[in-house]
Amino acid sequence: MSFSENLGALSGNLESFLTIADKIKYNKKAYTYLKQFKNPLLIIQRLNYHSFGPLFYAFKNKIKYIYDIDDWEFRENITPILGFLPKSKAEFIFKITAKKALFNLAGSNFLYNYIKNITPRVFYLAPGIEIEHFKIKQNHMNKKITILAWIGTMFRHEDFINLQWILEIVKDIPNIQLEIIGDGIWKSNIQDEAKKEGIKNVTFKGWITPSDIPRYLDNVDIGIFPIAIENKFTEAKFPVKILEFMAKGIPVIATSFGETQNIINDGVDGLLAKNKEEFKGSILKLAGNSSLRKKIGANAREKIENNYTVENQTQKLISILKDV
Repeated sequence: MSFSENLGALSGNLESFLTIADKIKYNKKAYTYLKQFKNPLLIIQRLNYHSFGPLFYAFKNKIKYIYDIDDWEFRENITPILGFLPKSKAEFIFKITAKKALFNLAGSNFLYNYIKNITPRVFYLAPGIEIEHFKIKQNHMNKKITILAWIGTMFRHEDFINLQWILEIVKDIPNIQLEIIGDGIWKSNIQDEAKKEGIKNVTFKGWITPSDIPRYLDNVDIGIFPIAIENKFTEAKFPVKILEFMAKGIPVIATSFGETQNIINDGVDGLLAKNKEEFKGSILKLAGNSSLRKKIGANAREKIENNYTVENQTQKLISILKDV
């Protein structure tokens, strides 16, 4: 059930316009919608306003549910006040509902370890790539201009800081073109930053639909995933875009923090950087060496085939369901 598709709620950029009354209304509609199903097994994604109608339905009717958690939805500092009063209401509610779940699916190792301290009924399950849509990139020849790509949304301040960070790195590198793919409320701020700093080697491509991403990546030489702010949100986030780069056989440079360290084997199927200097050095290293890009890209593709396809993640989920 989708609040936007099935119930008519605003989504994406427009979700911020929902009032408290709207959120209550849509949760009531969700409760009514679920009544048509007999003894359903609910999978509730994230703890957000849309969770409360389905959770209330599950509690009242003793319906089993699975929690699918792939983001840090709480305050950065969750240390209880006076040692026992919850500082984050959202985290307090999550702990209660996570304990009552049939089991929890954690979308990152950080979330797995966090939830493990709440309940033993938690499993780690990474996203999967539809590998058949990502034909491996064949052309890794040295070109006059090397294309770097960042793909994502720009809805959080962290996104602005991350892109501001990478702009500072690439502005002085010759023969590099950074393409920024995505949209969000911080996009204009990032564009203004690039204009203010006089950065010429950056292009804002706008939003590209998921189905068109594989075709767009045919012209990309290096994928980047910078993390300038190290907090619980960025540590908990699973970087799906890294998997898409790797599935195309495109080498990725990522900040060595959070889930990137669990995905990339540094120097084998990608490059990890601890700071700006290392990130810049990695760009220069790959930009001038097409054979290294091809080698790392091939290893990256092999890792996706062996570990991160929809098929093997589905098999992991089936195994979890059998064990519960």
